[in-house]
Amino acid sequence: MVTVGLSAIATTLRNRNFLRDAVTPQLVGALMCWCVIASASSFWSPGPLRSIEASVLSCWLPAACFLAALHAARSESASRLLVHGIQIGLTWLYLSMASISFLGYFGALSTVSGGDVGPSSLFLVRCYPGPGLSSTFILLAMPVLVWATAAGLISKRSGFLYVGFGIVCGAVTYNRMFWLGVILLLAVLLLNASRSVLNRDSLLRALAAIIVCAVVLAAAVVASTLVRYNYGFTLLGIQRALAMIASDGRFMIWTEWLKIGEMAPLLGAGFGKMAAAHQYQDLIQQGIKRGMTPFANVHPHNLFLSLWIQTGVLGLVSFTWLIAALVRELFRLSIAGSLSSRQTMLAGLSLVGMLILKNSTDDFYDKAVPVIFWILSGLLLGSARSRLPQNFQLNEG
Repeated sequence: MVTVGLSAIATTLRNRNFLRDAVTPQLVGALMCWCVIASASSFWSPGPLRSIEASVLSCWLPAACFLAALHAARSESASRLLVHGIQIGLTWLYLSMASISFLGYFGALSTVSGGDVGPSSLFLVRCYPGPGLSSTFILLAMPVLVWATAAGLISKRSGFLYVGFGIVCGAVTYNRMFWLGVILLLAVLLLNASRSVLNRDSLLRALAAIIVCAVVLAAAVVASTLVRYNYGFTLLGIQRALAMIASDGRFMIWTEWLKIGEMAPLLGAGFGKMAAAHQYQDLIQQGIKRGMTPFANVHPHNLFLSLWIQTGVLGLVSFTWLIAALVRELFRLSIAGSLSSRQTMLAGLSLVGMLILKNSTDDFYDKAVPVIFWILSGLLLGSARSRLPQNFQLNEG
């Protein structure tokens, strides 16, 4: 986050004409609306300072970084610098994960998170406090790396190495949603390899490949559950793994937090996870007594449910509008019909898909994740905008 953010800000300061003809007003309007609603929730939040801090770090800062990256990326050299910032950040992440795994293997670190004791206690998930967060960083970066490789901003060897190491490091976290992101990435690679998204034969081949990948995904999810909980690769172990997946504790978490959200459905409890957790701590404790896992005492493990509880219907609609405006912007860029525009659209859509996938069973959308997501979105949109024909109007239909 630091390396990418500094790269975006540094390249932006080189040009005085900041934001001129860089983005449609619809997207900027949606972005500002979301920031204002999140900030306004501090007026009725039980912890106004918590909500103000959360809105600054998770709304206004990501918005500023997005606009900076959007403008900076219109220069090819700046785009390359931003991609190198991503690579530096990933290198740091990969090395830190490898170091923590090494120390955990030799018992130099204590267990701070993760499920039951099993063979995986020797791996990252037993000694690293954020396996879900680290796999989220990797998934957000991978479609952008694929796009950067296709755009010639980095070499194919470099792109292959970073994506390959990302898959290995993500697999070691035993985060099952990570595999859904890998399937999405494979679909993007297949569509990138075709000459046209609308080519019938290419789409049929991609669909067949996705079906095969889905079967592999299901096997990978079951296998990771077998290893994580030490069930053993037997018929009984597979049955226990399937039962474990079917009885995932998140279903109860969502049910309990839905009841909590009904306390203030219109305006919410105030933006920020801690604001909602502080407001409803008594109800949360009651849910835990009914069988809800204690790990759900801060947020409901779903981004959209969490935002509804924090900011109410107004905030949820505003954030959904923001994501829809970003997707619309990506589709509008593809109107140009060039191969690079299509590749940018696919990378951007997969980036949005990664964010939704990883936050459908958890909520990592605060501080680092929104900053990184919007920097990467700005990089894609800004670079694609610079490659459009000069007579192409971004504000057209």
